[in-house]
Amino acid sequence: RNSIALQLPVTLGLNEITPSAAYSAESDYISTGGALNYALLLNEKNTTLNLGLAGAWDRVLDTLDQWHDKTSFDVLIGLNQLLGPKTVLGVTFTYGQANGYLNDPYRFIVGADDPQLDANNPAGTPEERPTFKQKYVTRVSLTQFVTPANASVEAAYRFYDDSFGITAQTVDVTWYQNIGKHVVL
Repeated sequence: RNSIALQLPVTLGLNEITPSAAYSAESDYISTGGALNYALLLNEKNTTLNLGLAGAWDRVLDTLDQWHDKTSFDVLIGLNQLLGPKTVLGVTFTYGQANGYLNDPYRFIVGADDPQLDANNPAGTPEERPTFKQKYVTRVSLTQFVTPANASVEAAYRFYDDSFGITAQTVDVTWYQNIGKHVVL
Protein backbone atom coordinates (compact mmCIF):
# COMPACT_ATOMS: atom_id res chain seq x y z
CA ARG A 1 0.00 0.00 0.00
CA ASN A 2 1.21 3.48 -0.86
CA SER A 3 -0.39 6.45 0.81
CA ILE A 4 0.09 10.10 1.59
CA ALA A 5 -1.92 12.47 3.78
CA LEU A 6 -1.48 16.21 4.13
CA GLN A 7 -3.02 18.45 6.77
CA LEU A 8 -2.57 22.20 7.23
CA PRO A 9 -4.12 23.52 10.47
CA VAL A 10 -4.58 27.29 10.57
CA THR A 11 -5.50 29.21 13.73
CA LEU A 12 -7.07 32.65 13.44
CA GLY A 13 -7.93 33.92 16.91
CA LEU A 14 -10.62 31.60 18.27
CA ASN A 15 -11.08 29.88 14.89
CA GLU A 16 -9.23 26.75 13.82
CA ILE A 17 -9.50 25.68 10.18
CA THR A 18 -7.93 22.41 9.07
CA PRO A 19 -8.00 21.44 5.39
CA SER A 20 -6.64 18.00 4.57
CA ALA A 21 -6.11 15.72 1.58
CA ALA A 22 -5.25 12.04 1.29
CA TYR A 23 -4.38 9.51 -1.39
CA SER A 24 -4.01 5.76 -1.00
CA ALA A 25 -3.34 3.06 -3.60
CA GLU A 26 -3.42 -0.70 -3.26
CA SER A 27 -3.57 -3.36 -5.95
CA ASP A 28 -7.38 -3.51 -5.68
CA TYR A 29 -8.38 -0.14 -4.17
CA ILE A 30 -7.52 3.49 -4.96
CA SER A 31 -8.83 6.29 -2.76
CA THR A 32 -8.58 10.07 -3.07
CA GLY A 33 -10.13 12.17 -0.34
CA GLY A 34 -10.34 15.57 1.21
CA ALA A 35 -11.76 17.19 4.31
CA LEU A 36 -12.30 20.60 5.82
CA ASN A 37 -12.73 20.91 9.58
CA TYR A 38 -13.66 24.07 11.45
CA ALA A 39 -13.52 24.58 15.22
CA LEU A 40 -14.75 27.64 17.12
CA LEU A 41 -13.36 28.07 20.63
CA LEU A 42 -15.78 29.72 23.05
CA ASN A 43 -16.21 30.35 26.76
CA GLU A 44 -12.51 31.06 27.39
CA LYS A 45 -11.64 27.96 25.31
CA ASN A 46 -13.73 25.72 27.58
CA THR A 47 -16.23 25.03 24.78
CA THR A 48 -15.40 23.93 21.25
CA LEU A 49 -17.94 23.78 18.42
CA ASN A 50 -16.84 21.59 15.51
CA LEU A 51 -18.03 21.35 11.91
CA GLY A 52 -16.46 18.94 9.45
CA LEU A 53 -16.99 18.08 5.79
CA ALA A 54 -15.29 15.14 4.10
CA GLY A 55 -15.42 13.46 0.72
CA ALA A 56 -13.76 10.44 -0.86
CA TRP A 57 -13.58 9.29 -4.45
CA ASP A 58 -12.63 5.63 -4.68
CA ARG A 59 -12.02 2.98 -7.34
CA VAL A 60 -12.57 -0.66 -6.36
CA LEU A 61 -11.36 -3.72 -8.29
CA ASP A 62 -13.74 -6.68 -8.12
CA THR A 63 -12.77 -10.36 -8.41
CA LEU A 64 -13.55 -10.28 -12.17
CA ASP A 65 -10.85 -7.59 -12.66
CA GLN A 66 -13.39 -4.82 -13.32
CA TRP A 67 -12.96 -1.37 -11.73
CA HIS A 68 -15.95 0.36 -10.10
CA ASP A 69 -16.43 3.89 -8.74
CA LYS A 70 -17.57 4.78 -5.21
CA THR A 71 -18.05 8.25 -3.72
CA SER A 72 -18.82 9.18 -0.14
CA PHE A 73 -19.54 12.42 1.69
CA ASP A 74 -19.84 13.07 5.43
CA VAL A 75 -20.90 16.04 7.56
CA LEU A 76 -19.99 16.21 11.25
CA ILE A 77 -21.29 18.57 13.93
CA GLY A 78 -19.82 18.33 17.40
CA LEU A 79 -19.40 19.93 20.78
CA ASN A 80 -16.63 19.47 23.36
CA GLN A 81 -17.26 20.98 26.78
CA LEU A 82 -14.90 21.14 29.74
CA LEU A 83 -17.00 20.26 32.77
CA GLY A 84 -14.07 20.78 35.13
CA PRO A 85 -10.29 21.06 34.95
CA LYS A 86 -9.97 17.30 34.30
CA THR A 87 -13.33 16.33 32.74
CA VAL A 88 -14.44 16.67 29.10
CA LEU A 89 -17.85 15.93 27.60
CA GLY A 90 -18.02 15.28 23.85
CA VAL A 91 -21.12 15.01 21.66
CA THR A 92 -20.89 14.38 17.91
CA PHE A 93 -23.51 13.91 15.18
CA THR A 94 -22.50 12.61 11.75
CA TYR A 95 -24.49 12.24 8.55
CA GLY A 96 -22.96 10.40 5.63
CA GLN A 97 -23.87 9.02 2.28
CA ALA A 98 -22.15 6.78 -0.24
CA ASN A 99 -22.91 6.18 -3.91
CA GLY A 100 -21.68 3.62 -6.41
CA TYR A 101 -20.03 0.26 -5.83
CA LEU A 102 -20.68 -0.51 -2.16
CA ASN A 103 -20.10 -4.28 -2.36
CA ASP A 104 -17.31 -6.15 -0.62
CA PRO A 105 -15.63 -7.76 -3.66
CA TYR A 106 -14.37 -10.67 -1.53
CA ARG A 107 -17.73 -11.59 0.04
CA PHE A 108 -19.91 -14.25 -1.55
CA ILE A 109 -23.40 -15.56 -0.82
CA VAL A 110 -23.77 -19.32 -0.57
CA GLY A 111 -27.22 -20.84 -1.07
CA ALA A 112 -28.55 -24.09 0.38
CA ASP A 113 -27.57 -26.03 -2.77
CA ASP A 114 -24.09 -24.51 -3.09
CA PRO A 115 -21.01 -26.31 -1.81
CA GLN A 116 -19.30 -25.18 1.37
CA LEU A 117 -16.87 -22.33 0.87
CA ASP A 118 -13.23 -23.33 0.68
CA ALA A 119 -10.88 -20.49 1.69
CA ASN A 120 -8.59 -21.31 -1.26
CA ASN A 121 -11.40 -21.64 -3.82
CA PRO A 122 -14.41 -19.40 -3.05
CA ALA A 123 -17.73 -20.44 -4.52
CA GLY A 124 -21.09 -18.79 -4.54
CA THR A 125 -22.57 -15.58 -5.88
CA PRO A 126 -20.90 -12.20 -5.32
CA GLU A 127 -22.97 -10.02 -3.01
CA GLU A 128 -25.01 -7.16 -4.49
CA ARG A 129 -25.60 -4.31 -2.07
CA PRO A 130 -27.66 -1.26 -3.07
CA THR A 131 -25.68 1.51 -4.77
CA PHE A 132 -26.78 4.25 -2.35
CA LYS A 133 -26.43 4.35 1.42
CA GLN A 134 -27.18 6.95 4.10
CA LYS A 135 -25.86 6.71 7.65
CA TYR A 136 -26.50 8.55 10.91
CA VAL A 137 -24.09 8.34 13.84
CA THR A 138 -24.35 9.89 17.31
CA ARG A 139 -21.52 9.57 19.83
CA VAL A 140 -21.41 10.85 23.42
CA SER A 141 -18.24 10.54 25.50
CA LEU A 142 -17.04 11.56 28.94
CA THR A 143 -13.29 11.69 29.61
CA GLN A 144 -11.81 12.04 33.09
CA PHE A 145 -8.11 12.57 33.89
CA VAL A 146 -6.96 10.40 36.82
CA THR A 147 -4.16 12.37 38.49
CA PRO A 148 -2.60 9.67 40.75
CA ALA A 149 -2.21 7.32 37.78
CA ASN A 150 -1.20 10.01 35.24
CA ALA A 151 -3.87 8.53 32.97
CA SER A 152 -7.38 9.16 31.70
CA VAL A 153 -10.48 7.05 31.34
CA GLU A 154 -13.12 7.56 28.64
CA ALA A 155 -16.65 6.16 28.65
CA ALA A 156 -18.50 6.42 25.35
CA TYR A 157 -21.83 5.49 23.79
CA ARG A 158 -22.31 5.32 20.02
CA PHE A 159 -25.59 4.90 18.10
CA TYR A 160 -25.50 3.99 14.38
CA ASP A 161 -28.36 3.69 11.88
CA ASP A 162 -28.27 3.38 8.10
CA SER A 163 -30.50 2.93 5.05
CA PHE A 164 -29.40 -0.72 4.72
CA GLY A 165 -31.50 -1.41 7.82
CA ILE A 166 -28.55 -1.74 10.19
CA THR A 167 -28.90 -0.29 13.68
CA ALA A 168 -26.06 -0.69 16.16
CA GLN A 169 -25.20 0.53 19.63
CA THR A 170 -21.74 0.46 21.17
CA VAL A 171 -20.68 1.17 24.74
CA ASP A 172 -17.01 1.24 25.59
CA VAL A 173 -14.68 2.23 28.37
CA THR A 174 -11.05 2.96 27.49
CA TRP A 175 -8.05 3.58 29.76
CA TYR A 176 -5.24 5.78 28.36
CA GLN A 177 -2.04 5.36 30.34
CA ASN A 178 0.68 8.00 29.94
CA ILE A 179 4.19 6.58 29.93
CA GLY A 180 6.61 9.46 30.12
CA LYS A 181 5.96 12.60 28.09
CA HIS A 182 5.55 11.13 24.60
CA VAL A 183 3.96 7.69 24.90
CA VAL A 184 0.33 6.75 25.63
CA LEU A 185 -0.63 3.11 26.08
